[in-house]
Amino acid sequence: MKQYYKITTIDPVIMTQSSATEGGLQTLDYITGSAILGVLAGKLYAQLSEQDSWSIFHSGAVQFSPCYPVVNNELSLPVPASWHFAKGDEWQKEGVLQADVISNHASQRFNRDEQTQYKQCRSGFINSLGALAEVKQTLITKTALNDKQTAAKGQLFNYSAINAGQSFVGFVDADGEQLEMIKKHLAGQHSIGRSRSSEFGRVSIELIELTEPSVNSAFTSELSIYCISDIECIDQFGLPTYTPTLAELVGDEKITGTLDGSRSFIRTTTLSRFNQKRGGFDGEQALISKGSVLVFKDVSNTAEAIEQLSEKGAGINKQQGQGWVLANPMWQQTPTLDMPIFDAYSLPKASGKNKSVKEKAPKANSPLTQFIAARLQQNEVTKGDSDVVNTMLKEMYHLYRNARQYNRVVIAHDAGPSSSQLRRVAEVYRYNRNKPEAELFDGAHAICKAENDAIGWGINWDNGQQIVTFSEAFKQLISSKTHSQIERFLEQVCRYEPCQFNSLNKYKKELLSVGGEA
Repeated sequence: MKQYYKITTIDPVIMTQSSATEGGLQTLDYITGSAILGVLAGKLYAQLSEQDSWSIFHSGAVQFSPCYPVVNNELSLPVPASWHFAKGDEWQKEGVLQADVISNHASQRFNRDEQTQYKQCRSGFINSLGALAEVKQTLITKTALNDKQTAAKGQLFNYSAINAGQSFVGFVDADGEQLEMIKKHLAGQHSIGRSRSSEFGRVSIELIELTEPSVNSAFTSELSIYCISDIECIDQFGLPTYTPTLAELVGDEKITGTLDGSRSFIRTTTLSRFNQKRGGFDGEQALISKGSVLVFKDVSNTAEAIEQLSEKGAGINKQQGQGWVLANPMWQQTPTLDMPIFDAYSLPKASGKNKSVKEKAPKANSPLTQFIAARLQQNEVTKGDSDVVNTMLKEMYHLYRNARQYNRVVIAHDAGPSSSQLRRVAEVYRYNRNKPEAELFDGAHAICKAENDAIGWGINWDNGQQIVTFSEAFKQLISSKTHSQIERFLEQVCRYEPCQFNSLNKYKKELLSVGGEA
């Protein structure tokens, strides 16, 4: 059972092409399925049993598809590798595919012109009407700072990133119970890609219903498989292969068919994934690239093969975004292209709910008065937040001071959580808008847990009524505060190292003087 979702970039997102790049980091022009897997694993791994974790995130039973760009309210697909054009022609103009110059070399009816030199269409995404996706990217340069807060020598980095404000669509394919659990954690705001602790990576995910193309499962002796995503295959000996048999591709020995090398167009790549848990790279994967076209002849049962490919996908490691294929696509049989090229993956039209709300909203007398009213309202909210934040800064200072005084901590030693620990809290409020308190205080993996942190979150004192830990006092401090208030409060606290005596005094002098602290 598939659940489609729409993912919109809030910040620039870095989807690294290769971690082995020595120079500037280049980004992919789509969002990988493994990135979505990582988001859900981070939220669910601690809650699940070992068996359930294996089933969802490692076995391949749950498929996390890559997310491709949206064009004219349609999901766009990779340009098939069997499409060619004559050298010297332009296969696209102003973002639209030139169908009259494209020839499909995987078609049985294609006759090659020996006088023509053909070139392969090797990149891009198209929708059913030939419109090409334009994924806007940006190049950002960063430098590290030395102890003097100036640019460190030789520490200049270039990042290529997908721009903010762009939409992509993907799906999760899982059993009913697993899918319901995944849906609860999938929708909302998340952080993906590289450099998430900087200004990169925030995305918003919305669950959607999507119209899928129809499947032609009529029996023929031929089967064409169009790889929408990368696929990874192993042969009967367990070794990676770029030329699988149909049985190896489908995973069923009963379904036989011979790969027609003359009409198949297989592009390949290799990939080594970094495992965050182990802190090292996994083994290298040999992949058939997205856009490849595999034609099998003398197929024993086309209908059964199409049914299995539609339900389970192809190859192994489908949990990493691999194995999404389309059997016998519309364009396969014809040597030239007709419009529409394929049945569209259509997104739902924009709901009129928000529009009606907007229409009911009272209108200001003029744009100027509307602007002024909005600014006045914003100023009221900002002023109220400033008062709350100033109070929180004072209370935070007293927490550190109480911890030092009660435990008689000498000047040279630290007391209370460090600024790096507080930055982890700030990241939670920046990226987890649903239930950040649970991530901070609940369970063995809680960020603010007092256990095994005797001088940090676990340091305690007597508040006049009972012995409290810094973690408990901090939880009380941020309770009933809004996200924006807590973010502003942490942003100011994290400028200092309040666990250190001198930095805490600097904190008091610079921040509390504004709030009127004596």
